[in-house]
Amino acid sequence: MSRYERRKQRTRQALLAAGLTAVAAHGPDDLTIAQVTETADVGLGTFYNHFPDRAAFLEELWDMHFLIVDTDIDSVLGEHSRDPILRFAVAAGIMVHHIRTDPILASFTAHALGPEMEPDTHRAELIRDTIRRGVAEGVFADRDIELSRRLTLGITRQFIRHHVETEPTEDAEKLLMDCVLMVLGVSDPEREENICHSMQMLDSWRETRR
Repeated sequence: MSRYERRKQRTRQALLAAGLTAVAAHGPDDLTIAQVTETADVGLGTFYNHFPDRAAFLEELWDMHFLIVDTDIDSVLGEHSRDPILRFAVAAGIMVHHIRTDPILASFTAHALGPEMEPDTHRAELIRDTIRRGVAEGVFADRDIELSRRLTLGITRQFIRHHVETEPTEDAEKLLMDCVLMVLGVSDPEREENICHSMQMLDSWRETRR
């Protein structure tokens, strides 16, 4: 990679980091390009060298956020990455981990999806039906994984507001896991078994990151 390409990449990352901070503070609806360029300390023209418009910029922010979450989920799950129930439970635990370790990312999560993705809406119910089929079949298709992370983020958004608006409690991971699996209609014994398994995998994953 040339010096120019490295500099261009650094500028792009600075813009995305500024956008993450701005959305975390104000939400996506109030985000302006001027806020982003001022925080990143670049000119307005530089922004348009990297992104065609505000919508494309926000879309890349969501993709970046999902990549962070998905990478950690896959690291925890390993060979179990397509097990639907474990994936949901571990995703919930990862969300709480990020809330504890990265306040900006936690706040971004709270703003990342619109109200239509929260679990008590019509669209979320349609998505939940699709995901339940994956749970029943015991494996997720690629499209189901995409839907699952969006619904998990929607549930997490509500959870942040109601349970972890400040510092997450000691049992926050288990609470959110139980909330997510309950929304999906997973039975009590199966929820308990999968939460226990997920917590063991999360503890092992955290050990490797110390």
